[in-house]
Amino acid sequence: AVGDALSMQQETLNGTQFDVLVYPYFKAYVRDGKLAAWWQTREVGDNLIDEAIAAYAKAYELDPKSATKIKDGLKQISDFCSQVGNTGIDTGNYADAADAYALAFEAQSSPAHGNPEPALLYYAGYLRTVDGAANPASFVIGADYLNKALELGYNDEEGNIYYYLFHCYYGQKDADKANVLKAKDALVAGIKKFPKNERILDGLVQLYTNPEDSVGDPADLVALIDAAIESNPENVDLWF
Repeated sequence: AVGDALSMQQETLNGTQFDVLVYPYFKAYVRDGKLAAWWQTREVGDNLIDEAIAAYAKAYELDPKSATKIKDGLKQISDFCSQVGNTGIDTGNYADAADAYALAFEAQSSPAHGNPEPALLYYAGYLRTVDGAANPASFVIGADYLNKALELGYNDEEGNIYYYLFHCYYGQKDADKANVLKAKDALVAGIKKFPKNERILDGLVQLYTNPEDSVGDPADLVALIDAAIESNPENVDLWF
């Protein structure tokens, strides 16, 4: 459908080797003879998705009766952005993938669409957390995404959102030591709702046993875990 590639090369992404077909405006990543992912390398113009979302919002303002047609257009944008996010995970473009999910949420937040999925912000926040290891600025953006998801009442099934929020704040501790306490607050809020989450418990132990963090008396953590054991006495991880 798109003709012959300009060239073919090999790349290793996330420990997996791909044959990469290079086209004028995108790369196609092929593994075992099948298309595994792709990445757009050229855009028609800058910020066109933002402009499209704004245009649909204006159209709805001028003609509310066209809401159904406008919602269909916004859904196309959201689906496209989610797809970009998915392919970004496969190619390791975590920051761009995160922002694509955030754009998908923005499209759904338009009045003509309604009922945006906060899970999109969760995915965006998680990917920015992952990217933060190489780009610390992503921790700031990730915390923003995750907090917005929580404000909308979102919780993933295991409560990992609190663990990722902890990392986003903890990754900013060199910029402001107050972020260490914010990291602690995220974990405490999480362990109260998800006492079985080992990641959250590990994060709390890390904070309370690191002499540089000074987040409080370790006895507070023991009391917190004791309270969790009372409600779930058969939980081996809590006793451990």
